[in-house]
Amino acid sequence: MSHNTNRRLGRAETVERGWDAAPEASATVPGAAFGLSSLQCPDCGARPVGIQLTHADTCPLDRAINLVLDGDRDWFAAHPGEDTRRRPVTRAEVLDAVAAGMERPVGTVTVFQLAPGLRSRMFEYADGAR
Repeated sequence: MSHNTNRRLGRAETVERGWDAAPEASATVPGAAFGLSSLQCPDCGARPVGIQLTHADTCPLDRAINLVLDGDRDWFAAHPGEDTRRRPVTRAEVLDAVAAGMERPVGTVTVFQLAPGLRSRMFEYADGAR
């Protein structure tokens, strides 16, 4: 499970580099598929503390992750009776997880709304683990 606490409030920017696209299915080596040689954000150079990355304010990957999280928030707002959402994992989520030293998520991510404004994501992995 991944927790993302690096939200930036008050930003309205577009995502660069297509981070919201689905990851390539052929990439099996964590980090190598994205050109990472060590654990760090490829955009701003942030290094993980535990499984958290604290990105620079101008980081395109951070903006992409926040757009994904905004999309989850908007989905739950449009579906008030739901507390679970399954969707494809995004390239931004894959890159953020790998940069933080986590296993590379594949397939789908399950988003749980624990309370209004409080969500948790559970990724699937190649070995079937969650």
